[in-house]
Amino acid sequence: MPTLRNLADLPRVDEADTKPKSSWGIRQGVFTAGLLVALTLGSICGWFQFRMPAPPKPFDLAARSEFFKENVDQLTPVESWTLWMVDLKPLAELGTRKVESPVDMVRKNQIKRFTYYRNVFGIAAAAVLGISLLVTLMLPSSQPR
Repeated sequence: MPTLRNLADLPRVDEADTKPKSSWGIRQGVFTAGLLVALTLGSICGWFQFRMPAPPKPFDLAARSEFFKENVDQLTPVESWTLWMVDLKPLAELGTRKVESPVDMVRKNQIKRFTYYRNVFGIAAAAVLGISLLVTLMLPSSQPR
């Protein structure tokens, strides 16, 4: 370590020589951008997976009949008419075959839509990641070998 008097005798160093060169090149930039886009698409895919509604419960004639017996006396005329149109009329017309309520049909359509979007975003995330990896490998290296 030189003393303060000997500092003037030290050789001068140019500022340009002391700046380190960036180790990042176009390859790392392309891969990072692709990775960020793929992570975003994968996050959207996960959101659709975890927000997907639960599947409707299967039709149970005995439980439905028990529910009607217990609650039919407490219904208003409008509720009775709605019950007839939504639940009992399809049972009278179709018998005890599988009967789906409108709520169950809406829920099944939501599940189909969420599954479709989840698959689209998952495939897009995989495609973006694959393309960015392929482009990264095809670009020339900025580092000398």
